[in-house]
Order: sequence, then structure tokens, then C-alpha cells
Amino acid sequence: MDERSRFRIYQTPRWLARRFIETLLKGEWIKRHDNPVITAPTGTGKIWLLRAIYHKGCRDNLSVLYVWLGKLLNELSVARGDGRIAVRRKSLARVDLLILDDWGPEPLDANARHHLLEILEDRYGNQPPLVTSQLPITKWHELTGDATYADANLDRLVQNVTALPWRVTPCAAPTGPTLDENIKHRECN
Repeated sequence: MDERSRFRIYQTPRWLARRFIETLLKGEWIKRHDNPVITAPTGTGKIWLLRAIYHKGCRDNLSVLYVWLGKLLNELSVARGDGRIAVRRKSLARVDLLILDDWGPEPLDANARHHLLEILEDRYGNQPPLVTSQLPITKWHELTGDATYADANLDRLVQNVTALPWRVTPCAAPTGPTLDENIKHRECN
């Protein structure tokens, strides 16, 4: 990344610590097969950060796919119905960096649970996905809706997790909760 781009990242009011961004953008977690999980409330800059990671991955000649998790799970249900599921799963497994945005706005139904398990199983130990959520990981078990699937999904996801909750005050809710010590607290006003 050139010096001017680097400067702009830290000048954008997202309350992100320099070390936090640099750790994600270096991408060493991809080579180590770590599972980064970013949890923070709405309005804190998760998508902004994901776009930066996406672009950095592309510049590093990685194949990168960013997808909203709910939409991907719906697409996989349709693919199962029309016989394209094997091809779609194979293409997801080949991507170097799979970014699954927004786990948890609604509970998973039976098809979604199954598809998520297949995605995580196909990538397990090789190319784990980067996952974001508005909810802390501790809430994901109940969102899965089935204890067996929840255990299996979380086992594959949390095995080598690098949890990255950050401490921020979202501009959408200036009195919102703070989550961690990783990021300096700053008011939106």
C-alpha cells in the first residue's frame, strides 16, 4: 500500500487503531489459516474494513469473494433445487479469501444450517472464511437453531479463531455499547 493510501485509511473517522488495520491488511492470518471473526454493532465500519481487506487481497493476487451470508445461503438452496449445488460448493471452496458478512440478523433454517456447515467443512483447515456479525460469538449457538449443527459449525469456525471485536461508538447510536479494548473510544460528535 502506498503512503498516501495508508494515510487516508487512518484519517477516515472509523476509530480503528493502526495496529488493528495493519494486522488484517498484512493477511498473515490467511497463510496461518486463522479464522478472523469481526463483531461490532451496526454503523461501526465493518463493511468499510471488509472492502479494504477485499481490495488488499485482490492486489495480493488472491481470489476473493465478498458475500452477505444470508444471500449466499439462499443461493445455495436454489442451487440444490436445480442441480448446481456441487459446482457452486466447489467454486466456494477454491476461493482464497471468502468474506461472509453479517452472520445473525435472523436464525438459520434447516437448509441454511446445512449449507453453512458444508461451506465451513469444505474450507476447514485450508482457507477459512472471514466472518462478520453484529452479535457476539456467544449468541451464534442459539441463532443456529439446532444444537448439533451449532456445535459442528462453531467447532469448524472457532477452532483457529482470531476474534476481532473492537471498542467503538457507532455514529448511528452515539450512546451505543462498547465491545473491546482493541480500538480507542471516540465520540461521534
